[in-house]
Amino acid sequence: MMITTQVVGCNESVEAFRMVDRVSILINMVIGGSKRTRENNLAVLLNLIKSDRDKTMGDIKEVDRAKATIRALASNDDNRVSMREKSKMEALLRVLESR
Repeated sequence: MMITTQVVGCNESVEAFRMVDRVSILINMVIGGSKRTRENNLAVLLNLIKSDRDKTMGDIKEVDRAKATIRALASNDDNRVSMREKSKMEALLRVLESR
């Protein structure tokens, strides 16, 4: 997943990533993954938004209950979610709620 994060940070790779994969897989990994997996996938989602905000936001909104689930994880006060994950989730929610 770390490689995916680095690849998506490169503008030339963003379109190739979209053709191979859907945002729904990233969201599912945020919801059900380990702390490291969640944090890396949140970074990928934020990088995708930076490169093509409208397309990525539309893809995220197509995933059933994605926003509600990310909000629930971000507001969780137990140790399941690190501060870094929480800040990335909150950044993602701010972008999603801005539309």
